[in-house]
Amino acid sequence: MKSKIITDRAYIVNLVYNFQSIGKVIVFVHGTFDILHPGHIAFLETAAKFGDILIVGVYNDEVVAEIKGPHNPVTTLHDRMTVLNALTMVGYVIPLERPDQEQIVAQLKPNIFVQKQGSAYQLDTSELEKHKGTIRTIAIAEKYSTSSLMQKIKIASQPR
Repeated sequence: MKSKIITDRAYIVNLVYNFQSIGKVIVFVHGTFDILHPGHIAFLETAAKFGDILIVGVYNDEVVAEIKGPHNPVTTLHDRMTVLNALTMVGYVIPLERPDQEQIVAQLKPNIFVQKQGSAYQLDTSELEKHKGTIRTIAIAEKYSTSSLMQKIKIASQPR
């Protein structure tokens, strides 16, 4: 299977432009995606239905540690991108660095930017409006959380 992981920013920008020029709708999401769980899968499946090609931006390890704390991520950027690459609903996977969200949206010009409902991060919509893109918000299943999974693992690993 050919890898859909793209680390060359100019290449993915050109790819998106070419897809859009033939009428494809590009959907973009971003996140940490550490310890992939059913909540992530439902989010990605829903996002993918908004268009033709789903691009997933994955924060690098330094950004994840900054967001989630010093013991994070549990899996490396390479491993997280590899797992996402294997999902059929994901078109392409790209690494992200902060402050990268507005920059990547300005460069990629996705038709649709998808974010989690209640996300601490809110995209400045001016970049999307410049190229007539829109934001879609998806509610996340509250019973799934990487943090709660990690807590369960920590409890289960303690001696009895």
